[in-house]
Amino acid sequence: MSSYVVCYDLSNPKKDYSDLFKRIKSYIAYYHCLDTTWIIKTEFSEKQIKENLRQALTQQDRLFVARIHCNEDPKDKGSIELF
Repeated sequence: MSSYVVCYDLSNPKKDYSDLFKRIKSYIAYYHCLDTTWIIKTEFSEKQIKENLRQALTQQDRLFVARIHCNEDPKDKGSIELF
């Protein structure tokens, strides 16, 4: 299981993007950390996440998905525990 950052720019403020938010919240865990940025935990790949979320966006909307790599040893001072 991996953690990913999901960011987006929505082109149409009048469009109902509730399907996008429903899709993001369907992953194992999620955290809405900034206005248009989420961190999710899932077993899916970046490509699968993008394909899923793109279905809720228009062609003018922008989407960024990247896997978060962090040290999994919580004893390491450089580690980050996301969930």
